[in-house]
Amino acid sequence: MLKVFQQRIPGTQTPEEAAVDKLAGEYVKKLHGRQKLQIVENALRGELLLLMKKNKVSRTEIDGTEVEIVPGEDKIKTKKLGD
Repeated sequence: MLKVFQQRIPGTQTPEEAAVDKLAGEYVKKLHGRQKLQIVENALRGELLLLMKKNKVSRTEIDGTEVEIVPGEDKIKTKKLGD
């Protein structure tokens, strides 16, 4: 018995390929959003470090989180405080 296969139309996708593309698109949007947010976060961290040094503040607490300058380094360390 002869089986007839339908030719794929160029530019079309199977439902499986479409589902993968849809989820990949959502992932890429979130990834780019996180990357943009990280740029802003890094800039704020730098400003905070400069301001803390200028005002000679090495540690502070805000919203249940400890923020401190790492001694001997130009880094800010955060630690969530226990409830």
